[in-house]
Amino acid sequence: MSTPSRWHLLPSQPTAQRALVEALDVPPLVAQLLINRGITSVEAAAQYLHPALERLHDPLLLRDMPRAVARLQQALQRREHIIVFGDYDVDGVTATALVTLLLRAKGANVSSLLPHRLTDGYGLNEQLVQTARQQGARLVITVDCGTTATEEISALARAGIDTIILDHHLPRLDALPPAHTLINPRHPACRYPHKGLASVGLAFKLAQALCQQEPAHWQPYLDLVALGTVADVVPLLDENRILVKHGLAQLAQTPRVGLRSLMDVAGMREERLRPFHVGFILGPRINASGRLGSAERALQLLLTDSSVEADDLAEALNGQNRERQRLEQQVLSEAMREVEETVDFSQTRVLVVGKEGWHIGVVGIVAARLVDRYHRPSIVIGFDGERGRGSGRSIPAFHLTDALAQCASSLESFGGHAAACGLTLRRARLSALRETLNALARELLPPAALVPAVTIDAELPLAIWREPLFHALETLEPYGAGNPEPAFLSRRLIVKHPPQRVGRNHFKCWVTDGQLTGEAMGFRMAERIEELFEGAVVDCVYTPSLNRWDGTTTTLQLVLRDFRRAEC
Repeated sequence: MSTPSRWHLLPSQPTAQRALVEALDVPPLVAQLLINRGITSVEAAAQYLHPALERLHDPLLLRDMPRAVARLQQALQRREHIIVFGDYDVDGVTATALVTLLLRAKGANVSSLLPHRLTDGYGLNEQLVQTARQQGARLVITVDCGTTATEEISALARAGIDTIILDHHLPRLDALPPAHTLINPRHPACRYPHKGLASVGLAFKLAQALCQQEPAHWQPYLDLVALGTVADVVPLLDENRILVKHGLAQLAQTPRVGLRSLMDVAGMREERLRPFHVGFILGPRINASGRLGSAERALQLLLTDSSVEADDLAEALNGQNRERQRLEQQVLSEAMREVEETVDFSQTRVLVVGKEGWHIGVVGIVAARLVDRYHRPSIVIGFDGERGRGSGRSIPAFHLTDALAQCASSLESFGGHAAACGLTLRRARLSALRETLNALARELLPPAALVPAVTIDAELPLAIWREPLFHALETLEPYGAGNPEPAFLSRRLIVKHPPQRVGRNHFKCWVTDGQLTGEAMGFRMAERIEELFEGAVVDCVYTPSLNRWDGTTTTLQLVLRDFRRAEC
């Protein structure tokens, strides 16, 4: 089953366009794309098109930042042992690396630790408390975790160990941990202008503050900031847009031997990097070790100065990523088979599937794939005996974690936010969870919410896509959460040749409007290949790009979002 999409074409606003065109000397299409993203004033548009480092906010505006800097300076003066504790995803690993490298550069006595996904789970644990005590640590810095670790931080405090928390997860105000400092822009008492920083962004703000905002001391970390920020899918707005814009440029020229080795094994030769390269090439390889167990290899890759060690670690991460892909495909195939064979889509609003042996490191990715395919909230659970651990992803109309709160009697634990969750439960409670979630969803989700919507920025003739327009659109990059790649509609395109299957689940074909011909790529659309044939006339929604080869030649490529047979 695949779900047809609703097309939503945003209205053209010529009056608002003219104001931006005249003030900023941009093409009307760029002006309309800014307007579509809610950027209507000349000042806001100018800042958006020119995200300068000088516009970064003062890091001392973060609640508790001055106190954290003072405590770190004290630790440096006293040569106290500092432990940096992070998370096993890309944001956590890059944030851990950034703080560790920062403190090393300051001459600190510092070490770093990451949890093991399979044995420790997310966040602080009792083992960390014991390790900190055994190593004589006087200060622990948590990154990408800690906001809800009241019990563990209390134990550290009883042992005479201070904690600095750098985290962006939503705090529970009724159970804040007794940390020395809590730096979290989402704390209600924090008046920092930008609430959307990833944890690696907060680590960067610490670097700015500790280095007294001297650019030469904090700019070298921008490559790590771009990696973690893009991979964590936080909105690329405000400071995140500035950090990623400059960080990607720095990442392309990074002197870090580990990242250079990782780019080499991944076959990356691009001179200009985009969020795509982080989200689909570098990020998954850094994430792979943490998904399959320990993220220590990924962390060491970012910390090492040895090119020999870097090459070995990059090869190992590349191999782990291939294993992750194999496990993901296996679990996805089995999960889709269960859905297709057992689910009554007329009654089921939320997909809940689970099986013995499904690897918990890939269940979140598989849940996201199910949402992509069926446009229903999806939870995928891997069981080990009677106990299961799972992950869920949702659609905009359904707050997944709020729904789980109403299923608490079926769960041992859960957490997350509107779009994603993690949970544990006993096998015997699986059916109860499925039934309760679907009862809630039948009340909250009208049928229209289960139909995916494709937002279209503008309807344009295919022949408009010439190289100067692509250069103009580059000013809107980097694209990502909060600033999606624009999608355009071109009608009555003719399929020139029969489409060809590419890889496991993709296809390509050539389409023309009679003036310009482009290659259309249907990623994860192979099941729809039979809808196209030579001579078919179709309306296509797509994101355009230029393919460059042999140094000079360019061809138009359309990455399809959706397509339909054209109306006569």
